[in-house]
Amino acid sequence: MARFLYWLVMLGSLSLLLCEPAQAAPSVRFLVLEGREMPFALIMTAPDGTPALVDGIIKDWQAALAGALGRTPVNVFYPRKRQELAISKGLADLRCFISPDWLPAALKSGYDWPQPIIRIEERLVSKQADAHIQTVDALKGKTIGTVLGYQFVLLDPLFASGTIRRDDSPSETGVIQKLILGRTDYAVIRTIDFDFLHKTDAQLSDLALSPLVISTLDLYCARPKNSHVSLAALNQAQQQLFKASTMEKILARYR
Repeated sequence: MARFLYWLVMLGSLSLLLCEPAQAAPSVRFLVLEGREMPFALIMTAPDGTPALVDGIIKDWQAALAGALGRTPVNVFYPRKRQELAISKGLADLRCFISPDWLPAALKSGYDWPQPIIRIEERLVSKQADAHIQTVDALKGKTIGTVLGYQFVLLDPLFASGTIRRDDSPSETGVIQKLILGRTDYAVIRTIDFDFLHKTDAQLSDLALSPLVISTLDLYCARPKNSHVSLAALNQAQQQLFKASTMEKILARYR
């Protein structure tokens, strides 16, 4: 009888173990900038009123990276001016698609910067007839459409001296719309954004990229020093994605 009871207890314990749900994978919290637009991000409002990242390069890359880390992606949304506060409070584990050139030295040192994930290029956009601009000297007296808060090493001294005028918009779409309406002479935009918008918006058929490159930047998935994800794990996950050409496959969706 004792042996029978022993096996009965063991079988009961095994049944309980088999019935228990599998432990959920730990999360990785990505800091996402509010106001992002396609092709980088499509942010919509979920039924509960919270923002949701539903499409775009950022969503695809972060989902792939979370998978390589063995974690579940969670997006944490903050406006530009509150992102550093969110990092200081430990509310995010990774801040992807950011350049160290955008941060002052005191803030830059608060992150680990593994291998960059993508290189972007910013160029002038104009009407077809003006697309031949090759030097900044040809921009004297012109108004350049830019995104609010963006910095441009090549153009900022000219803005400061009044040689050229800066006209800010909250997004790349706003910059392009002002150019179409004739409110600016040129616009600065990432080539990735221009290619996507040119393909999806018939209004842009009369616009062209100038050969003048304003800037070239490497973007990273920066790791805050207080992240729950180790630098070794992040490096290993990124190398796995690089070997699979994951970013190239993602970009191909939006070209």
